[in-house]
Amino acid sequence: MGIADGWRPIADLRRTPHKEEYDIAVVATPAESTAAVVKQVVRAGIKAILNFAPVQISVPPDVTVSDGEHGDGVGGLSFALSNRSD
Repeated sequence: MGIADGWRPIADLRRTPHKEEYDIAVVATPAESTAAVVKQVVRAGIKAILNFAPVQISVPPDVTVSDGEHGDGVGGLSFALSNRSD
């Protein structure tokens, strides 16, 4: 999928974090970059992350994380977002 299909690179998130509302971020970074990328994602207000990075990530309690290799993927995250009580 390309940008027209809803995918955006992290550089776009830094430039226009509030121009569009993002629901789910996919993190697929080297281990040494993951914490910085996740920090930007959380700062932008994204509440669901599909993690393909080779490390576990720490996020605030209001952010849902699915491990891309072992979790329910985007479908599980979409379900979690649509059933939030906040």
